Amino acid sequence: MAFGARGQAFDTYRLLLGAIMGLLVLLIILGAVSYFEGLRVDVSRQRFFDGLKNAANQPNGDTLELGGIYFLKDSRFSSKTLARNIGLAEECVAFSDNGAPGFTIGPELAKVDEQLVASVFVRCETNYSGACEIGCEISFGEPFQ
Repeated sequence: MAFGARGQAFDTYRLLLGAIMGLLVLLIILGAVSYFEGLRVDVSRQRFFDGLKNAANQPNGDTLELGGIYFLKDSRFSSKTLARNIGLAEECVAFSDNGAPGFTIGPELAKVDEQLVASVFVRCETNYSGACEIGCEISFGEPFQ
């Protein structure tokens, strides 16, 4: 009888070890998913800023589409920050509100309302306004009208 009781106790430990191993595998998978999600956000952000810089460096008035940009919910972009990033004065960057779903666009701030993948449209030109030698207009989600 003692032999049978030890065998049943070992089965319980094997079950416990299996559960622990399963939990460890799940944690590793969740960590990998989180890592790649962060990488996706970083790559999209870099593509966004590189596209803005490219448009500002070639201010020919043509619209540049930056497709497949991944945005996290509640991300915010100010005209001041974007202008500083591309080397322009704050008043030389403007947002165009084309009513794209998932975005709230104001005169100086663009806010992402939900996690999404969208295109960004950028148009830069010379002699933008009196104070701006080069100026850029940015539209999130929808092309310029």
